[in-house]
Amino acid sequence: MNREKVKNEIRQYAESLAVCDTGFCHAGPFPFVEGIYRHRAVEGYACDFEQMENPLDKTEPARHLAGAKSFIVLAVPYRMVQSSKPKGTVAVKMAYGTNMLDYHQMVMPLLKEIGSYIEDAHGASWKAYCDISPFSDRSIARRAGLGQIGKNSYLIHPRFGLSFFIGYLLTDLELTEDAGDMEQAFADLDTLCGTCTICRKSCPNGAILGDGQINANRCISYLTQAKELDDSQKTMLNGHLYGCDICHLACPYHRKSELVLNALEASESLVPDYIEAEKLLDLSSKGVKDLLGRTAAGWRGRKILQRNAEIEHNKWN
Repeated sequence: MNREKVKNEIRQYAESLAVCDTGFCHAGPFPFVEGIYRHRAVEGYACDFEQMENPLDKTEPARHLAGAKSFIVLAVPYRMVQSSKPKGTVAVKMAYGTNMLDYHQMVMPLLKEIGSYIEDAHGASWKAYCDISPFSDRSIARRAGLGQIGKNSYLIHPRFGLSFFIGYLLTDLELTEDAGDMEQAFADLDTLCGTCTICRKSCPNGAILGDGQINANRCISYLTQAKELDDSQKTMLNGHLYGCDICHLACPYHRKSELVLNALEASESLVPDYIEAEKLLDLSSKGVKDLLGRTAAGWRGRKILQRNAEIEHNKWN
């Protein structure tokens, strides 16, 4: 089997599905990433999304697919624009932009199409992942050559900046890789970010550590999704209902990518830029689902979203 030829065929097939960039890498273990997870746990930077009963489940792909050889990684860009924030409302991540459809619902069908293709063409076994995964998405995408890691922990794509979704297939199809391992990733900081500290200065809670990692327990994006918040964390939401794009929008690489991203076709606007906290608190479970069910925020459910809205509501009343 000519591995380069197969890669090109897969890339062409992905492009026919409107995937804008595709990378490939081996599916060997991630020992360096295992060390990062252990360091984060010791320092108190980790959140419950990072925890697993066996840490090796996060760093050894072969534990999830027998004979795993490769990852096929997709980069699917989206548009984002900044809006002003009125007093007494709650912001929804991705409501800043035109592409607010739940990215799991956007990317997973593309992965399944490609999975079916390699199964039919090469008899390959595969598993598809988008966000809900035991692995580190950025580590896999970095290994596959889709970008470099910035000080704010984002993977930064050379064309799309920070504005792209990551999805990937784990497969037993053996393919050549496109880039190096995560061991090289933190060397990215000097060449990619240099002395720039805009992201660190923009974060209201000081969650960005500046070494390619964040303290998740101070990060608004995580706190809006956490099952429990202590009193000090409740003061850190900064008016957000779900997620946060403050450091994303502040990053110079986001601004540099705007011309490329503006060329993307606009998709349907699903919800207003901001939602009145009082309105959200009055909604039933069905009402919350009707309002946010098609967005990335919808998966978290009524209880946590209304808790976040109540925190903002109480701030102004």
